[in-house]
Amino acid sequence: MTPTAPGRFAASYTAPRNASSVALRVSAADAAGSTVTETIWNAYGIAAAAAPARPADPGEKAACPAARPGFARCFALYQPQVAVNRAIAAGAGAAWS
Repeated sequence: MTPTAPGRFAASYTAPRNASSVALRVSAADAAGSTVTETIWNAYGIAAAAAPARPADPGEKAACPAARPGFARCFALYQPQVAVNRAIAAGAGAAWS
């Protein structure tokens, strides 16, 4: 615990590797001897570790930029359709409308 302001504290920890959620428990006592303990079960969930990346197919591109640490990763991939894009650019797409 680290005091951040009068009557305010911050705490940090590392969640266990196999945890799926976190429970928070806070206890306090005053000079008169009164105490309080509050527990919040399943306060928030922890995402599972990302699966190992599979080998990319030739020509596949990531649809999203790399995620910052602590953020979810986008796994969308796409493969440009060169022949279709050329046909559309040449005006063949009008037949599909």
